Amino acid sequence: MNQMTRMGVMFAILLAIGLYGAFSGSDEKPEPTPVAKAPATPKTRKAPNSPTPPIKRAPDPIPAPSPPDPTDAAPPEVVADAAAPQGPFAYSLGEHRILLKGEGRRFLTVKIDLVMNSAKARDEVRRRRGQLVRMLFFLCSKRQAEGTMGSEGRARLKADLHERFGNAIKSGDLLELNFVRYEVGAPQSADAGSE
Repeated sequence: MNQMTRMGVMFAILLAIGLYGAFSGSDEKPEPTPVAKAPATPKTRKAPNSPTPPIKRAPDPIPAPSPPDPTDAAPPEVVADAAAPQGPFAYSLGEHRILLKGEGRRFLTVKIDLVMNSAKARDEVRRRRGQLVRMLFFLCSKRQAEGTMGSEGRARLKADLHERFGNAIKSGDLLELNFVRYEVGAPQSADAGSE
C-alpha cells in the first residue's frame, strides 16, 4: 500500500472509533465530585468614617519682580557701517568629465566657475548645485565631439550654458560663466605592457 492509502485507512478507523465513543456512552450525566471548601469567615465592614473637611491652603506667594539683569538686555543694534558684503560672488561647480556623442569615445573635461550679482543668488546656486551639474551633463552629452572643439565650439557651449543656468537661477543674475578648464580628448588608455 502506498502512503496515501494508509493515511486514508487510518483516518477512517479514527473516525469510526470517535463516533462509537460518542454514541455508545450512557445518557446520564456524571455526578460532580464534591470539593472541600474552606470555612467561610464572616466579613466585617468598617464603619464609614465621616468625611474629612477639605484642607484649606494658603495661596502661593507671588514673587516680587526682580531687577532687570544687564546680561538679558536686547541684542546689540546693527551698526550702519557694517554693510552687507558687495558682489560679485563666485561659486565653482567643480571639474567634470563628460562623454560626448559621436564616433569614438571622446570626453569633455570641464571646470566651471559661476559669478553672480548677489549673495542670495550664490546661496541658491549652492543649494541647487546638483541640478545645475545634471543640466551640464545633459547639455554636453547631447553634443557631437566635433561641435565642441575649437574656440567656436567653446563659445557656443558657453553661451548655451550661460543662458540655461541664468534661467534656472531665480534669486539673482548670473553675470559670468567661466571655463577654468576646457579640454576635449580621447580617454587615456593604459599601455599594452602595463597592467
